[in-house]
Amino acid sequence: MPVPVPPREAMPRIAAAAAEAASVRFAPDPGDDPTLTARYAVRIDSPVGAIAVPVIICYDDATRATFHGKAKVMGRVSRFDGRRDGALHAFGVSVRLPFGVLDVRLEASVAADGSVTGHAIAPNRRPMVLTGRRTDAC
Repeated sequence: MPVPVPPREAMPRIAAAAAEAASVRFAPDPGDDPTLTARYAVRIDSPVGAIAVPVIICYDDATRATFHGKAKVMGRVSRFDGRRDGALHAFGVSVRLPFGVLDVRLEASVAADGSVTGHAIAPNRRPMVLTGRRTDAC
């Protein structure tokens, strides 16, 4: 019996729903201070298509100058440490590709309304645009 295949135009909606469901299961560490922790849904426009990346950031203290967290990129959870300069947050994550792991640097500005804009920078590649939003306080 053949397996039903959804129409091509439904594929992005199915992928977005699957990414949203995965981000709900992606939780902060138990020791993180909930008042200093936030969850973001980020999308990177890569040459192979949009990549959904749930990100959790926890500031190290009330100054919010440094932070740590984790991001789930293509099924792999990458932990990171980062630094904030004004609204700009900079940190690196690892991406699992068929030929190996690629280290990507994310530089994103978070606006007061929770919107995220920035770039993902990988070695020997053009910067990729990233956008996102704060989904809730964890």
